[in-house]
Amino acid sequence: MDGRAVRQILYDYRVAGSGSYDLISCPEKASSEEAGLLFHEQFFFMKYGGLMKETAVGEGVDEASPWVVADFSSQSGVYMLDDVLVLEKGSDMTGIRWREALPSGGYEITLDAMRLSGSDFFCGLTVPYEESAFSLIVGGWGGTCVGISNLNWQDAYNNETARFKTFNSHEWYSIRLRVDGEHIEAWIDGEQMVDVKVDGRDVDIRWEMMPVKPLGIATWRTMGAIRNFRVTPL
Repeated sequence: MDGRAVRQILYDYRVAGSGSYDLISCPEKASSEEAGLLFHEQFFFMKYGGLMKETAVGEGVDEASPWVVADFSSQSGVYMLDDVLVLEKGSDMTGIRWREALPSGGYEITLDAMRLSGSDFFCGLTVPYEESAFSLIVGGWGGTCVGISNLNWQDAYNNETARFKTFNSHEWYSIRLRVDGEHIEAWIDGEQMVDVKVDGRDVDIRWEMMPVKPLGIATWRTMGAIRNFRVTPL
């Protein structure tokens, strides 16, 4: 099936009045002549064709996966498509929690993340820090804020780590987070976005992130995709 036929089916589906089409709306830059399926189109056809299994809260995404579905109130489905985790748009949050060993001492985490729909954070990466945890927010507060929540009880939008970047839907972003003692750094596509020393400061999460503490990923009213997650000790 070529790209033009795919988009005609999606258009007809939307005209028919389904409320679920907005989850996988086509990016404007996608050519109607493009051959094959884009990732979000493949997910759409497999899900609504009954070929994908939604994972229940508390269950592993699949038998081999290190992730379990977090217990957020009113969260939507979590799916595995090939090597990509898809977190559907929740009301308010959808998330996954790491069930394997946690890093001790300094560490780096790398992953790729993509926003499929919505306009807020598509990767809220919560990680352990000493006896607590914090979150790296990517695309929050209307879609552009990057920063650390919380430092001295101030979230990513209200402390000095706040940076602003435009994120395009249906585009993969490479994320790297480094925690080395009291030094926290983060990069997106090789651009450093966070560089902060937290010596003597209160480091903790916003309460909404509790279901993915101490290590997990969540989205806020946004559909996101995650792949290539790795934890590397320093």
